[in-house]
Amino acid sequence: MPEHDVKAVFHSIVESASNEMIPVYDHLEDNYVQGRRIKRGRRAPMFPQKLWNCHERAIAGLPRTTNSCEAWHRKLNSLMGKPHLSFFSMLEQLNEEALVANAKIEKLTAGQSPPKRKKKTDDTDKRIERIVDQYEEY
Repeated sequence: MPEHDVKAVFHSIVESASNEMIPVYDHLEDNYVQGRRIKRGRRAPMFPQKLWNCHERAIAGLPRTTNSCEAWHRKLNSLMGKPHLSFFSMLEQLNEEALVANAKIEKLTAGQSPPKRKKKTDDTDKRIERIVDQYEEY
């Protein structure tokens, strides 16, 4: 949902919540929605909505997760082979990775299709896109 609706929707969910869920909602409110209470006001949330709200990203068709970055980091760690490389060994590995990345860019620029995504991922993205498109109807 758009950022401007988060507080109102959150509070409407809390109003219909069972007592067992109140600690969970308090945590979400303090850390994600409104921030911790201090005297007569509130601090900014620890995790501002700009950080976690994916509404605009979903509209733009952008990834909602950092999975691709995490996968690249895991790959880079396995390429390095050990936790504490010398500077020159690391530089050599990074140069090799840069060559691979440049080759992939060249192939995509030349018209090669990007790698196939999993059907489950495509289906999830389509469902989210439909929900976002129909948000005002909800």
